[in-house]
Parts: sequence; structure tokens; C-alpha cells
Amino acid sequence: MTDFYVMQIKELVKMGDLLNYYGFEIGKGNRIACPFHNGEDKNLGFKDNFYNCFVCGSNGDVIKFVQDYFNLTFSEALHKINEDFSLNLPIGEKLDKRKRVDMARRVYESKKKRETAENERTAVYTAFWNALDEFIRLDNQKRLYKPEEGIFELHPLFVEAIKNLPLAEFRLECAKGDVIQWEMN
Repeated sequence: MTDFYVMQIKELVKMGDLLNYYGFEIGKGNRIACPFHNGEDKNLGFKDNFYNCFVCGSNGDVIKFVQDYFNLTFSEALHKINEDFSLNLPIGEKLDKRKRVDMARRVYESKKKRETAENERTAVYTAFWNALDEFIRLDNQKRLYKPEEGIFELHPLFVEAIKNLPLAEFRLECAKGDVIQWEMN
């Protein structure tokens, strides 16, 4: 039965959420100063449920991190995560089939919600980068193909840039607004 709780904890609690909860300052590339060798540089990297220190070699999942950081047994770490993140998993209780199904449903719904949010985030950022690329392309065309003095024939790429640059700038501003709104939520 413990495996069932382990699976659910790993599904519900991601490494970044755990580190935020315990007050770690997360740097670029999902890195923190390693608490296991008292490092000052951000040598411990993490992704999803796993971490690895590139200096001391400490590594593991969210449960192992809590075990090592708080010097707990495996069972104590499960209970601490369950309590700290209000998972309400009935660890240590006998479960009937209905409770197991209900817990599995909650995990599934949580996973789907997280996947939906990640897909939305990806779409917002993709739209921003696409709008930025288009704006930069047109702005470069405008500068590169600007007619020199005395030349009356306009290069087609200059014409395209002049024609489409205002729309590209508008789309970029809208995409920036979407990113800012996403970050605030």
C-alpha cells in the first residue's frame, strides 16, 4: 500500500513546489544552493520530481529530498509531505476499494489540471516568441532594404516590412500582455 502513496505523492508534489514551500531561492535553470553540502553556488538542479547536486552527488526524488533535508525515515517523510501539502492521503489507514478509487481519481484530475496549465503556458509563450520573431524579421527588412537617396524603386521586402510592421508590432504587444497576464495568475 505504501507504493500507492508514494506514487500519489510523486504525482501531486513537484520538486519546484516542494523547494518553494521550504523556502529555497530557485535560480535560473531550476537550480538552488545545495543544502546537503552547504553550497553557496546553485549546484543542485531539479526537474519534475528529481534533483541532483553536481558537486556532492546528492540526488533523488521529492521524498528522498525531504528524508535527507529533515533527517527523517521514509515513512516520516511521507507523513511530512502529506501534512505540509495538505494532500489528505490516509497514510497508515486501511483503505477500502472506494477510497483507493477516489484517491486515484484525485491524482488523475490533478495531473490533468497541471497538464492543461502547462499546455496553456506553452501556447502563450510560443505565441509571444513567434510574434517577436516576426517583428524582428520585418524590422530588419525595413532597415536592410531601405532605399538609398536618389533610388526610386522600392525593394519588395522593404514594401512588405512597411506594410506589415504595424500589425506585427500590435501582435507583439498583445502577446506581451498575454505573457504578463499569465505570469500574474
